[in-house]
Amino acid sequence: MSSKRLRVTALLAIPVLAMGIFVADLFTPLGITDWVWYVIPLLLSVYIGTRFLPYLLAAIFSILVLAGFFFPSPGVDPRLALISRCMGIGVIWLMAVLIHQRRQAGEEMRKLSCAVEQSPASIVITDRAGNIEYVNPRFTEVTGYSFREVRGKNPRFLKSGEMPPEDYRQLWETITAGREWRGEFHNRKKGGELFWESVSISPIFDAAGHITHFLATKEDITERKRTANHLTETLDFNQKIISAASVGIVVFKASGRCVLANEAAARIINATVPQMLAQDFRQLESWRVSGLLQIAEETLAGGKPRPCEPHFITTFGKEVWLVCHFTPFVLGNEPHLLLLFIDVTEKKKLEAQFLRSQRMESIGTLAGGIAHDLNNILTPILVSVQMLKEKVTDDDGLKLLETLETNVQRGAGLVKQVLGFGRGVQGERAAIHPGHIAREIRRIIDETFPKSVTSEFRSAADLWTITGDPTQIHQVLLNLCVNSRDAMPDGGKLSIHAQNVVLDEIYAGLNLEARPGPYVLIEVTDTGMGIPKEIQERIFDPFFTTKELGKGTGLGLSTTLAIVKSHGGFINCYSEPGKGTTFKIYFPANTTLAAPEPAAVRQSRLPHGCNELVLVVDDEEPIRKLAQKVLERFGYRVLLAENGAEAVSLYRPRQKEIDAVIIDMSMPVMDGPAAIVALKAINPGVRIVSSSGASDGGTARVRDAGICHFIPKPYTAEAMLHTLHEVLHGNHTSPQPTV
Repeated sequence: MSSKRLRVTALLAIPVLAMGIFVADLFTPLGITDWVWYVIPLLLSVYIGTRFLPYLLAAIFSILVLAGFFFPSPGVDPRLALISRCMGIGVIWLMAVLIHQRRQAGEEMRKLSCAVEQSPASIVITDRAGNIEYVNPRFTEVTGYSFREVRGKNPRFLKSGEMPPEDYRQLWETITAGREWRGEFHNRKKGGELFWESVSISPIFDAAGHITHFLATKEDITERKRTANHLTETLDFNQKIISAASVGIVVFKASGRCVLANEAAARIINATVPQMLAQDFRQLESWRVSGLLQIAEETLAGGKPRPCEPHFITTFGKEVWLVCHFTPFVLGNEPHLLLLFIDVTEKKKLEAQFLRSQRMESIGTLAGGIAHDLNNILTPILVSVQMLKEKVTDDDGLKLLETLETNVQRGAGLVKQVLGFGRGVQGERAAIHPGHIAREIRRIIDETFPKSVTSEFRSAADLWTITGDPTQIHQVLLNLCVNSRDAMPDGGKLSIHAQNVVLDEIYAGLNLEARPGPYVLIEVTDTGMGIPKEIQERIFDPFFTTKELGKGTGLGLSTTLAIVKSHGGFINCYSEPGKGTTFKIYFPANTTLAAPEPAAVRQSRLPHGCNELVLVVDDEEPIRKLAQKVLERFGYRVLLAENGAEAVSLYRPRQKEIDAVIIDMSMPVMDGPAAIVALKAINPGVRIVSSSGASDGGTARVRDAGICHFIPKPYTAEAMLHTLHEVLHGNHTSPQPTV
């Protein structure tokens, strides 16, 4: 009988059976007969009905049972009848609930059974010992074994070879510990054909949490393995070709991850292959800035190849020009991007240098014309000055004419240098004192550089001379100072130090351009932003510049290097980002070092005093005491004062007795410049030597007060004695003190 006909029959039989039981209940006394003719048929009716309408039928029969209470049989106890009917109703609803739950469980089991039976994966259920209790149809389809053939066997019988004991032990320990195990097996089908399976084995627990069975889910991955092996073989073959290629080859997934790169690609961008394989092009700042990222994504989206010529600094710090070609393709149902590129950086540099060389050639021609016109302008001025010197007789006028003549001649020299630059003529060489040129550069710095840039100059008193072109040496120092200024946009300190050095064989061996012997070393130091390490090796390249377009030609340092080399010297650069830069320029000196003199001989040549009284003014007690000791040792008497006010009070009553004053510029209470003004007010002819540890030493205020002798701190006894001797006796044979 079909389900539909069974339902119709049950629905028709239930009312008839119910009415019959209800009528029998009216005329049957409560007892054994009542339970037989009433309860049992009622439960049967409920059972039949609950297959379709369990709770509805339970409600109907409950109403009928209660209705029967109001039509009791004669002689039946009402309370007993009510209790009996309530018990019957309870049994009815209990039966309805149980059968409804059973029906739901049955439906769930049918769904689960259908899912397992129709699963595209092979499913195997084993007992606690690992023996097969169930396999689904997919298992039979894949392996060729029926359930009857594998029932009670261990799945290991499928293995093409015995599983290594350590691997099986690890598998068994994992699943018996209640955890899932995943892996791959190489199995054999019933017909002997080998195949690969991806297997997941999980334990099944009972209500108490004990393992009762194991569930294995298997997927046939033979085709996937075959494809992967074929792809691997193909890639191995292709990899050999790719590795040997001189063109950069890189493959990216659509997600951005690099999956292939050859040695040429790594070499071009200054990286290694492992470093490239760790890259994600979507996260690379260099790709975003250069536009390679909008291009790569458009290529993937459009599916068409795209060429481009990006210029950028790679993630690994190399500046490159590339000719690139993007090609999209699909591998394993996933979009990929093939990037082929070659390095054309040197070609681009040559092109740029060629264009700049043409520009420089034009500038040279223009410079020659300008120099010619300037010479025409300067010539009558110089002749006129020389003629005026014949007619002017007063000293002031002659001095003015001499100054004018000197500057006109210097202008003519500069014009000659411009002409030499334009036509490639080498300047004339002569013995020059580099300290004088450095002082002139310092003056230019103070007059033309921003006030936020402070300067410092130190030069050895016995600085050697060098042979060279003064205009070119001037250009070297000016180029370096201008670069330092540009490296300090927010201000800073610019220092120029000149000293004598002797390079030995060891130092010369470490510097290919150096030769042992005496050199004049000029250091130009700034406190600017510094030079990144990755470009320090390129700063002397022609036309290389980090400045914005229009703010630098890239010729400053290359010209500087060329000039220094033409003078037989060399340059070293030391720089740290954020800490400033120092250029050290070495020029061969015009002297050879003599053997050091004994201390006694050197001291015997220092000038001695003749019992003159010297007032030493300094707020640092060690300096006062040291100066007193040196001066008294060399024949002077000494008075000490620790500030300007004390110095004035000591000088006023003994002004005729005090022969000279050595005074510090920075002191509390009354500083040096203020004290000098006060001393000058007491005695306009007072002889004063100023001293300071500051870079400028307050020289502007000192010069305004008429003081021309200055010794910088830290000073030597020799410098102090020579300067003091010059102040007292007007001796100009000693070196001019540094100001």
